[in-house]
Amino acid sequence: MRNPFEFGRELSASELADRVDEVEAVCQTMGEGGRLFVIGPRRFGKTSILRAAAERATADGAVVLRYNAEAYPTLSLLAQRIVGDAAKSLTGPVKKAGRKVQEAFGALRPQLSYNPLDDSFSASLGAAPARSEEATLVEALDGLDRLAGASGKPVAVVVDEFQAVVEAGGVQAEGQVRAAVQAHDHLAYVFAGSKTRMLSQMTGDEGRPFYRLGARLFVGPVPRDDFRPFLRAK
Repeated sequence: MRNPFEFGRELSASELADRVDEVEAVCQTMGEGGRLFVIGPRRFGKTSILRAAAERATADGAVVLRYNAEAYPTLSLLAQRIVGDAAKSLTGPVKKAGRKVQEAFGALRPQLSYNPLDDSFSASLGAAPARSEEATLVEALDGLDRLAGASGKPVAVVVDEFQAVVEAGGVQAEGQVRAAVQAHDHLAYVFAGSKTRMLSQMTGDEGRPFYRLGARLFVGPVPRDDFRPFLRAK
């Protein structure tokens, strides 16, 4: 018998124990172009919830761009990845990607490289040296919103461990990112974080920029009554 307990990796939708309501809440946000904060300690399944919701939304025709903010040493590197993913997912044929990316992200002066082996794009940004890291990220999100609007597709941005963005850019990043997010009409946003106190204060303190920007979903332990049938079925 295979051990039903899985640790240290993302779980697919079929492997999740319960979490039906949580996955549904994330999917609804993606489909409606909303904003949602998913808050809970590490190892409580947030990332797996995001994966399961992304799989479902993608199957329904949405474009979902997922990022773990802790994987990027700087906000500029995160912005580069967003530009590259936008080129792959939202520009159509490869020969048109460069022109469309220049139109959408012109302020960042992006240069695209295409890898035919895995059909992926990478981007380098030639933004002015005086531009701050948080401003570069905001420009990338603005450009993504423009491309999403032109594509006519539902597009969702998922940023896991979102507190890393705030830690990198400080309070100034909070204000700039909020100003951009609330102005975007063509993107849904799901922000997740494991520093529960920090995320709770960020979204619940009326003096902070992210106050009431979106709904909050707190992820706790799986209820025992839901865990029993999962274990029996495994």
